Amino acid sequence: MSEKQLPTNFLSLSRRKRIDVLVVFDFWNTYKGLGRWASHRKLSYDIVQAILKSLENYSVEEICGAIHNYSTVLLDDRYYWDYVWYLSTFLTVKHERRKDATRKWWQFLPENFIEGNYLKNGNGHVKEEIEDTYPLLTLKLIKNFGLLTNNKEFEPSDLQRVKFVKTSREMINFFERRYRGISENLQVEYLFNCLEKNYIDKGEVVYPGHLCSKNLWSIQLPQYLIELGIE
Repeated sequence: MSEKQLPTNFLSLSRRKRIDVLVVFDFWNTYKGLGRWASHRKLSYDIVQAILKSLENYSVEEICGAIHNYSTVLLDDRYYWDYVWYLSTFLTVKHERRKDATRKWWQFLPENFIEGNYLKNGNGHVKEEIEDTYPLLTLKLIKNFGLLTNNKEFEPSDLQRVKFVKTSREMINFFERRYRGISENLQVEYLFNCLEKNYIDKGEVVYPGHLCSKNLWSIQLPQYLIELGIE
């Protein structure tokens, strides 16, 4: 690719940054010609901007790992995923229109990616509630559930994971409706303190299903927040 074909925002970069951008771009194009993969003929301004923005928080290796995981679910018929994106879209599309909404590609990062979440069931249909709208929050809920139940190695089954996915959605909706000013970390803390109070302290077992129960979100958690003076 001649220098005349390169966008101005790429030409202004340091040598190190140029290399990083090209590694990500070239890695994306290694899947060219495979199935529905959307490859690129040249580096564009938008692609450079999207890669640079992603590099602010993630390494080249992490971004390429996410691209690989995305290719896994897109190019294999065993998986239900059918969203075909160009590179700039892949790195910028969000789960919602909110300014602070998470980017969808984060769910493909090596530390977040759970391949089983994208598999079709035996009849070729998608499992219930497979799409995880808030993957980072779901992971946080799973980790905190393990701590609550004194099982740091806790790894949910597919059916249990559905409960955590539903919980992350319910949690976002609940706090945005009534307690928008509370940070996500505090929301998680309040949620698990409430579970501890209503189950662990009473000698009862907490199950993943308790996290997305109507009783928790309609009665127990609102009551707990009132007791804390949060209304």
